[in-house]
Amino acid sequence: MSEEHDDPMRGHRMARRLMRMVALLHQRGLESLYLHCGMNGSGSNWRYSIGAMDDARWPRRLRDPLQVYNSMSGDDDPGQIEWAALDDTPDVLAEKFISNYPEIVDAARVPNPACVAWFRQMLSISEPLGLLVFYFDYKTDPRPQFWGTHSGVFVDLPPGLLPEAWG
Repeated sequence: MSEEHDDPMRGHRMARRLMRMVALLHQRGLESLYLHCGMNGSGSNWRYSIGAMDDARWPRRLRDPLQVYNSMSGDDDPGQIEWAALDDTPDVLAEKFISNYPEIVDAARVPNPACVAWFRQMLSISEPLGLLVFYFDYKTDPRPQFWGTHSGVFVDLPPGLLPEAWG
């Protein structure tokens, strides 16, 4: 196993690339694309869904065709990002996402400057390795925060997040 695969922050780095991919896709006009994410019960896997908002509301229900859902632990399982390689850059992830999910891309082309501004601010607050989480076991505050870094730092709720989505 390489040194990179022994990196205890590898999962965070993989997740940050996905977060940056969403920001790049916002810049390319997919302003109604969302990232909804959190931790599994043991805290060993970051779960994420990336999808197109439904009339500016999100997230969609599990298995909705306009949403991709998966989880990642930072190990070598290529299924953690089904449409790309685990070590792809945000630019490459974005290109592969566009080519693999044209229905989501088309549905996400709805202007949503408030969501884009929120996402951009969240990314800057969470640099360099903050792992965005909306939910985890025993979370009592609905505001998003960052797993494993930025202790006690919260961001305001993003525009359009359905109230039942954080719990």
